Amino acid sequence: MRQVRRYGELVGGRARYYWSGFLGADPLLQIISVVALVILLVVIMPYIVPTALIESQCGDLAGPTITGNNRSILALQADPSVLRLTLSAQQTTISQGQPLVLNVRFVNGSMGPLTLYYIPDSVLLRYTGQEIGLQFAVQDASGRSLGEPRTAQQAWAEPPQYAPDQMHVLGPHQQCLARVQLDTGRLNAAGIVNGAFRFTAVYINQSKGELPPVVAPTPTAIFKDQGVWTGNVQSNTIVVNIGPPPTLQPK
Repeated sequence: MRQVRRYGELVGGRARYYWSGFLGADPLLQIISVVALVILLVVIMPYIVPTALIESQCGDLAGPTITGNNRSILALQADPSVLRLTLSAQQTTISQGQPLVLNVRFVNGSMGPLTLYYIPDSVLLRYTGQEIGLQFAVQDASGRSLGEPRTAQQAWAEPPQYAPDQMHVLGPHQQCLARVQLDTGRLNAAGIVNGAFRFTAVYINQSKGELPPVVAPTPTAIFKDQGVWTGNVQSNTIVVNIGPPPTLQPK
């Protein structure tokens, strides 16, 4: 206990020494030190702050400023593989009649921001390889692929030019959450009724988006598209068990 007290006194003395040195330093040096500390905190914050405190809903992320002259050079040089998906379920065992809640996290592993095309209501409970956006590939215990028909959820056509509310900027080393609730109707339509099912989240986008017409006095655009992320990325696979409805006990 005495050693702990001595160590605390030593640390406190060192802290007071450095603080006194800072207060007595040249004002310009003080400003430089504060700016350097702020930059350091901005860089390391994503690594030391718990994810739950900085996570945002993907649909709530702000959109980019599209002028044709405003783009991140780091984002331009980033490989599409810097975007990752992780998948989890609120409950991996549910009963028939219960909704299935899936959590998909988009993770930006690069130093540059990524612009995502995402519409929360466009998520598909099927995977054909021919559709865009967030979707789920599902297999039953025998390996048979399952999915809802277009009558349950129609495909969204890829627009030539994205609307402002369809684009969301995922910052450097940031992640966002897409929470998808699949009700009984959609599960039944896809044949996901009873048994063990393997779910994998897939996100596909094929167009960077056409740049809106330049309006004077805006200078000639340097970039020729909206800079939306393009590629095909898949998450980990999880197993969801769906059992029969609970039996009501007689009163």
